[in-house]
Amino acid sequence: MKTFVGLNDPSEIASRFFRFGIAVIVLAFLVVLNIVPYFLDGMTGIKPDLFLIALFYWATHRPSLVPLWATFIVGLIFDSFSGLPLGLSSFVFILIRKIVTSQRNVLLGQSHLVFWAAFSFVCLIMNAVKLGVFWLLAGYLPELENIVFSVLLTIAVFPSVIMLLILTHRYLPLSDGEG
Repeated sequence: MKTFVGLNDPSEIASRFFRFGIAVIVLAFLVVLNIVPYFLDGMTGIKPDLFLIALFYWATHRPSLVPLWATFIVGLIFDSFSGLPLGLSSFVFILIRKIVTSQRNVLLGQSHLVFWAAFSFVCLIMNAVKLGVFWLLAGYLPELENIVFSVLLTIAVFPSVIMLLILTHRYLPLSDGEG
């Protein structure tokens, strides 16, 4: 008799749990890198949005790793550490997850260059939406120069982060309906 996950061997269940754990640890590591302040000379507040890269990748390749509730919580954590209006990042992350997940059949068959271009477009749109909502809620715009450099840095580090996520993905067990 099979269990609810379709396995009857305890070692196979442990293996699956461990492999999913690796993916969750990598995702958590990227979230922490986004939250922890680090400064380079002359680049205060400029850092890549690593969680956005992971969200885009996992929403395309394995949506079950970024459920809506977790995306919402990560957004709240971002807002509370960055001083943004509470819920702004949650709104934007959920919007991105829904859009990317709805287009995953199109994105899955694309080359890495097209995937990168699609991410770049999503990154630009996300930051524009975030800026617009921030302006409506706060009544002013933050330094645009920092936002532009952060967007460019996010797009530039995309291939490196994707390589880490692809390696992580290879260790995940197969799942019904997800690649």
